Amino acid sequence: MELPVADVRAAVAFYEKAFGWKPSHQDSSYALLGAGAASVAVEKRVGGGNGARVVIRTENLETTLATVTAQGAEIRSGITTSWRGRSFRCADPFGNELVVWSDRDP
Repeated sequence: MELPVADVRAAVAFYEKAFGWKPSHQDSSYALLGAGAASVAVEKRVGGGNGARVVIRTENLETTLATVTAQGAEIRSGITTSWRGRSFRCADPFGNELVVWSDRDP
């Protein structure tokens, strides 16, 4: 899950002290914090953004993109590449924002 925050450093300090979650990646706009088998990320968004985003891992990004499109998802960004791997953003038919992610190359 990605949580919108105004200050990444302050958010990391809060989650580290409150829950013991250590950042595995951190910069001025994003931090990934370990939470056991799951992870929580904080992302700097002006104005707080649109709420939390659910991040879903998949083995085959292209197949998943085709499947969610066929099921009525609104694609908000095509496949992009970052330090985290490859991902696309979409909204489910109910408006919930999803990031579908893969650390595998096509």
